[in-house]
Amino acid sequence: MHAGVLYSDSAQDTPMRIELITPESGPSRMLRKWRLIQFPQLTMPLIAAHTPPHVDLHHTDEVVEPVDLDRDADLVAITCNTPAANHVYRLADAQRERGRRVVLGGPHVSALPHEALRHADAIVIGEGEMVWPQVIEDFERGRWSAIYRGRPADLRGMPAPRWDLIRGRGYGRAVTIATRGCVHQCGFTQMYRQGRLLTTDWDRYNGKVDAVFRPAQMSARELEQGVAWFAGHFYSAASILDRLVLKSRVGLW
Repeated sequence: MHAGVLYSDSAQDTPMRIELITPESGPSRMLRKWRLIQFPQLTMPLIAAHTPPHVDLHHTDEVVEPVDLDRDADLVAITCNTPAANHVYRLADAQRERGRRVVLGGPHVSALPHEALRHADAIVIGEGEMVWPQVIEDFERGRWSAIYRGRPADLRGMPAPRWDLIRGRGYGRAVTIATRGCVHQCGFTQMYRQGRLLTTDWDRYNGKVDAVFRPAQMSARELEQGVAWFAGHFYSAASILDRLVLKSRVGLW
């Protein structure tokens, strides 16, 4: 257990200020330029949905805007994948140099926790939604753990992401999570060996407008075929036009 001062005595009655950062490294930014559709990463909007309402919350998506190191924050949380790891560590170090507490999470942190801990006051290993409220509570009272372990989240009843925190994106509003994890143990991924589906009425999608993968029910060959279908149909000009027309009809704009 670690202890520290997050608030001064004169600031006890003010809400806790948390900065959520969705990072974007230089190489990732270059790759993104070649993508047709650039859906936003939902990690931080989902974490925001599990944040207590009394918290003063701000989200920075580096695809849209740079991180403002002068923005006041008591706690800074950054999600980290491997391509962005060095960039995330530099951001975390810069925030800590300014006296802010930093929490890191994400797949790279789960894979190399002790490396990440050198750049943070605390880290979250695994899925963060269920443990995030405890992280906030611990930092508010000034005594926190160095390592938090999140259990796989139950997608049934999962709150919608904070879409209001997604700014400056041509796509992204009403995007949500359909699946998480995979039953297949591929060597290049750290995914849980468990396929989970968001409980909702996916049957309304007939395969002509939207594609839904069911990894718990698919073989490796079926997944491969599904990816090929997805690439050839979902991203075709005709399919994009069909989806735009459908969304305008059902009021999803």
